[in-house]
Parts: sequence; C-alpha cells; structure tokens
Amino acid sequence: MEGINLPDLVMIVNIVYLAFAGLFVLIGVLVGLKRGVFKSAVRLIFLVLSAVGAALVVTIIVNSTAPTLTNVVMDNKDSLLGENAAMVNEVLEASPTITEYLPLIVVSAVAPIAFLLLFIVFSLISLGLGAIVKAIFKKMLPEKPGVVSRILGMVLSMACGVVIATCSLLPVTGYLTLAGNTYEKLEAAEVIQPTEDENAEKLTTLLKDGKELFIVKTEYFLGGPLFKWSTSYKISSGEGSNLVDDVDGYSDLVPVAMDLSKVDFSDVENIDVEPFRKITAVIKDRAALRTVIAEILSYASDKWVNYEEFLGLNIKESLPEDLKDSLDPALNKLAQTTPDTVTDDLNQFIDEIEALAKSYSSIERLSKTDFSDISAVDLSPINDIIDAIENTVIVKEIVANVISDAGERWLNGQAFMEMNIEEQLPEEFKGLLTPAFQMFADTTKDNVIAHLREFVNLFGDVQGVLTEVDALQETQFDVEHLADLDVTPLNNIATKIDEAKSSLTKELVAGLIAKVGTAWKSSEEFMGINIEEQLPEEFKGLFDPAYDSFASATKDDVGEKLVDFANMLDDVKTVLGRINDLTEQSFDEDNLDSVDVTPIKAIAGDVENAESTLTKELVAGLVSRAGTSWLTPEEFLGLDIKSQLPNDYKNSLDSMLTKLSNTTKQTVGDDLNGFADTIASISKTYAYVKAFSSTEADMTDMATALTDALSTVTDDNKEILADLMTDVIGDVVANEGTAEVVTGIITRALDTIAEQNASGDGTSSEVADYAEAVNTIINYTSSESTEEVSASSIIETVTASQTLSNVIKDYTSDEESASIDADEEQKAAISSAIQSYEEENEETLTDEEKETLEALKKLFGITTP
Repeated sequence: MEGINLPDLVMIVNIVYLAFAGLFVLIGVLVGLKRGVFKSAVRLIFLVLSAVGAALVVTIIVNSTAPTLTNVVMDNKDSLLGENAAMVNEVLEASPTITEYLPLIVVSAVAPIAFLLLFIVFSLISLGLGAIVKAIFKKMLPEKPGVVSRILGMVLSMACGVVIATCSLLPVTGYLTLAGNTYEKLEAAEVIQPTEDENAEKLTTLLKDGKELFIVKTEYFLGGPLFKWSTSYKISSGEGSNLVDDVDGYSDLVPVAMDLSKVDFSDVENIDVEPFRKITAVIKDRAALRTVIAEILSYASDKWVNYEEFLGLNIKESLPEDLKDSLDPALNKLAQTTPDTVTDDLNQFIDEIEALAKSYSSIERLSKTDFSDISAVDLSPINDIIDAIENTVIVKEIVANVISDAGERWLNGQAFMEMNIEEQLPEEFKGLLTPAFQMFADTTKDNVIAHLREFVNLFGDVQGVLTEVDALQETQFDVEHLADLDVTPLNNIATKIDEAKSSLTKELVAGLIAKVGTAWKSSEEFMGINIEEQLPEEFKGLFDPAYDSFASATKDDVGEKLVDFANMLDDVKTVLGRINDLTEQSFDEDNLDSVDVTPIKAIAGDVENAESTLTKELVAGLVSRAGTSWLTPEEFLGLDIKSQLPNDYKNSLDSMLTKLSNTTKQTVGDDLNGFADTIASISKTYAYVKAFSSTEADMTDMATALTDALSTVTDDNKEILADLMTDVIGDVVANEGTAEVVTGIITRALDTIAEQNASGDGTSSEVADYAEAVNTIINYTSSESTEEVSASSIIETVTASQTLSNVIKDYTSDEESASIDADEEQKAAISSAIQSYEEENEETLTDEEKETLEALKKLFGITTP
C-alpha cells in the first residue's frame, strides 16, 4: 500500500461501489423499458429465488463441511496456534461445544464468497428458466408492451439491478462492515493498540471509514440479512447462530476476558464485577455463546473451588486467608450452570460478588472498630453488611461462615482479621460478651442477619445503659447528699433493659451488675463509682445485702434487682428524713415530756411497707448500730439519747436499746414500734412526774398525764414504766411500806394494761378511769396529801376502774400481801366511805363490787367488827 493516498483509496471504494451499483441499476432501467412489466417481474422473482437458494445451499455446505474441517483444525491446532496453543487448549478442554463451534465460524467466514458464486450460477440457470416461463405465457402477452407496462417494467428491472448489485457486492460489503465494526470495538476496548506503521494505520482507517460510506451502508442495509443468513450455522445442541452475531459477540468478549484476567480477588472489597456483568450482556441473546460460556464457567468454577488455576486465574488462592473457602458456595453453584441458567447464575454470581465486596469492606471497617470505649463503638459496618447480604443467597452463607469463624475464635480468645474484641474490652466488660460470641459461633445462613442485628441492638442497648451510668457517676452518696439521692438513672437502666431490643442485653447487664456488686462490696471502684467509700460511717457495710443481690444477678431478675436497689435508696432517703426529724428533738429534762415519737413510728411503718426487699435488712443494721451506740452511750446519726436523759432516767432505755442492738430484719419493725412506745411512755411518765411535783398542778392535770403515760404501755416497756413509777411513788408516798404496796398494785396493773393495749380490748376511757384511780390512791397516801383527795373519791374511782378493781382484788388475795400504812384518821374515813357507798347502792350493788370493797378494806388494813 506504500505510495497510495488513503483518501483516494476510500474514494476509489466509493466510486467502485457507485459505478458497480449504478451500472446494474441503469441496465435494469433500460432492460425494463424494453421488457415491460411481466418479463421484468419474472426476472426479479428468479433473481430473488437465486439469492435465497444460494444462501440456503451455503448454510447446508457450511454445516456439512464443518466436522471435516473440525478434525483438520483439531489435528493441527498446536502448530496453527503457536504460543497461544496452551491457552486455547485449556478453553477447548473446558468447552466441548467450542471444538465444533470454532470451525463453523471459519467455514462461515468464506460462505459469502460461496454465496456469490452460487448466486451467479443460479442466476444464469434462472435465465433459461425465465425464458421457458415467458414462452409459456407469450401468447397471453401483447406483442409490444404499453407505456404503463414499460414504466412498471423499468421499476421492477431497476429492483433486479439492485438485487444483482447487492448480491455481487455482498462479500465485500459484509466483510468490510464486519471487520470495521469489530476493529472499532477492539480499539475502543484497547484490545488493539495504536500502531506507528503507516500501512497498518492506513488499513485501520480504511476499515473505520469505509463502512461509513453511504453506498456501503446502503448496500449492507439491503444485503445484511443475506450476509447473516449465508454465514449462519447450527451446533450439535441445536442452537443456531451466524458469523455476524458471533464475531460481534466475541469482539465484546475479548476485552471482557482481558479485564477478567485482571480481576484481583485478593483485594476483596474492591473486586471489579464489571467484566462479569459484560459477559451476561454479550450472551443474553446469543444462544450458542451461552452454551460455550456455560461450559467454560462450569469447568473453571470446578477448578477454582479446588484451588486450581484456569486461564491464569486462581480465585481461591487469591482470596485472603480468612476467606479462602468463603466463595465455595458461589463457585459450586456456577459449576452446575447450564446454557439455560447461565445468564441467571452469572447475574446472581455478580450480585453475590458485589455483596461479598461490600460485606468484606464492611468487615474490614469493623475489624478496625475500637471496643475499648463501649459507649463510642460504631457498629454501622454491621448494618452495611446486613444491607449488602439481605437479598443474597450465597454471600449470606459466606458471611454466616465468616461470622461463625469469628465467633469461634473470639470464644477462644483468638483474633479474627487482627481483631480481638475481648482483648480490647474495658476491664469491666471482659467476659460479658461471651453469649454474643457464642451466638456468632452458632451462626448459619438462616440466622446470620438476625444474629448481626442482635449484636447491633445489643450495643445500642448497652450504650443506652451507659448513658445512665454516666448520670449515676454524678450521684454522690456522702452524708450531705444521701438524703437527696436521685435514683432516676437506676430506674432508667431497669426500664432500658426491659425494653431492650436484644435478647442478650439482660444477660450482659446482669453480668455487669454482678461485677458491680462484687466490686462495691470490696469497697472498690467500678465504672467510676465507689458507693461504699462515699457512704457515711454509720452506713458503711449496710449496703452489703444489696451488693450481694447484685452479685447474684441473672438475666431473669437483673431488672427487678435494679429497681429493688433504687427503691431501697428511696427508702433510705425517707428514713433519713425521719431520722433528721428525730434528731432535731432533745431528750433532756426540759424537753423529755414533749418528745414526739412519730418519726420512729414512721420509720417502722416505712420498713413494713417498703417497696424494696432490701430495706428491712438495711434499716435493721442501722437500728442495731444505733442501739449499740446509744447504749454505750455514744452519738449515732447526730443523736445521743442516753446522755440527754435526766439522771433518774439514764438507764431507763437500757433494756430497749439492748433489744434494738440485737434487732433483725424480721423484728426491726416491731422493735422500732416498741422503742417508740417506750420513749413515749418515758416521756409521758416524765410529764406525770413534772405535773405531780408542780405546785400548780391539780388532780385533773395529773390524771391526764398518767392516762397519757399508761396508754403507751406495752410488753416491751411495762417493766421500764414500772421502774419509773416505783421511783415516782417512792418519792411521794408517805412511807416505804405504803410505797411498796402502791408500787405492787401499779406493777400488776401495768401487765393487764399492756395486754389490753396489745389486743385492743381496753378503751381509752378505761385507761383514764384506771389512771384517775391510781392517781387518787397515790395522792391519798402521799406525804403531802391534798384536800382534793377524799376517802369517798378513792371508793368511786376504784369501783369505776375495772382494771384497778381486779388488780386490788388479786393483790389482796395474795397471802403475802401487805396493807397500806394509813393513819387511823384515813382508815376511818375509808371505812366510813365504804359504808356510805354500800348504803347508797344497796339495791344495785353487785357481788363484784362487794368483792372490790372488801379488797379495799384489806388494802387499807380496815378490820370489820
């Protein structure tokens, strides 16, 4: 081609096409004008039949000669292929179909020339056949065609010229168009590289520009279908194709194959699936190519799954160590592909590879996640994994295997992809993710998404809990703040785990709480909190039952234990408020008579009605310490009761304080109520003493004071009250013998009143009657008897008090009983008063009243004549 001007060559092609086509068209016009419509139509029909027949015969020749050519090619393929023989042999071994397919392409490549030769032969034969037909119909035709016939004949003959020109130029037109299109594709795909050779450059330009000539494009438009038909063939599977479609397909596949060989499976997150996607586009509408590709993919996948190389690619060998077997399900599926399923299988493989790439990328990001700060852990990579695999089949199994492997390794303290979650975890969380790791170890393709979501939800739940822990860290448990504790974070934690999205959350938090309890009981800080260290000295050790409760927490009761602990703290706040009310009071001689025991009663009520099961034991411990300290005496919770008491009362609480020091969670409520009643009795008794010793007090005031004192008598404090009353009576009664008698009566009466108060059988009016009677006797026998007290008043008050009446009768019936050492005047007055009472009530006097009167006589040493 040296010395030829390329534009001239394109022009020559254009001129030749125009001249050749124009010549036949012109001849057709001239001949048609002479022949008329009938002869022109006959000629056109035979030309079309010649073209059809030539194409039909060519396809038969192609398909019949191909096997022979196949044998020749296969026998000499190594010498024909040279350095490419090994690669081609590998492809031929993979696809039996391609062994018969490639020779068919070779034969079909020369079919257009055969078509032209046959068309010429059939056209010449058709001249004779046309002459016969015209002879048969000669008598039916006019001698000379008319004007209309000549015009129509001209059109039909012009069509004959087009058919002849198209068929004659068909090989050149077809080859030029096919070669030009193929070259452009390969050049665009950079399969063919630019050349500096001038002749090669001219040829490539001719291929690209020649097919674009108008006359060439017109010829191919008209003759293209014949070119395809003449180059068509069938393979043994029954699938048909043609040279144009297959060369077009192979020109698409060649660059794809080159790209495919460059796919790097070692860089999983960046696997380029575009070459695979292009294969599906190429074979989608090409049945023969689908067969070949199905066979090649099946063969190649079988090799790849066994760590073998195909066409220079070893997929499994390229994969990272942790994913060596991950693609097995995908490769096994491709190994079973068929021509009917290959497109779908390949598309699925592409989707799966894309999902794998995205999943692995996310796994890579996950492997860089820092678990040392649980509250800041970002698990969005896991959500990305879920998104990637949700609609997959194979990658779901791949990721399941990966997750299962990771779980097994983490359970054994090993790293996965250089990530060891357990090693990174804060000390407080070590061991707590074991259930999550076990869940991962049990992962399958059916539950992988559920397990991944569970893990994400677990950390979401835990991060919510840690938010409350942060708030709890701000809470102070020292003496200044204990009464104002905000337990909201604890309740919020309980709520969060009850509403947790993950079924693992309760177990993890239970493990965390168990560690909390163990640490706090040892006065160690845990998660920035050390309650025991902050507690006031009086409370140290009292939270141990709560810590023990935490230490034994399980997933089934952790929420309840948190709420119980929060309720206990609320109860403590309430109790401290009551204690503050109590410590504001004074128990000294100026204030003992007005002490309010309501706070103590309230604490007892709080304990009995506490929301927390821990409260009783804590308050019992607190009360025990208080009892021990106050008995010593020492100050406790800002109060030193014993030291404040008046001297005569210093030891009055010893027995009750001893009881308090030995209280338990089973008895603390009763013991507190008993303590409150005892203090109330002491306070009321002291009020009575003050009233008795007051020069301004009258009988009514003293009776009221004694009534208040007696209304508080219980089994717990009756002895204390008896001792106090003994001291009072000893101070005010005239002589020691009389004091002993009065004391004996009162002591016995206190037993009865305590029983009545405990059972509720007694009434306030009965206690008042008794108090008035006792007060009257004491005043009558005191060293400073007042004029207010008369013998008749004793009779009236004693008979009015059933309790005192029974006590006096009981006392005087005792063989060792003594009588009151009254003077003769008092005795006479009593005797006279009894006689008057009997006379006044002679008709209504009951036996019980008679017995009471007789007992009074004995009490005062009155003998009846």
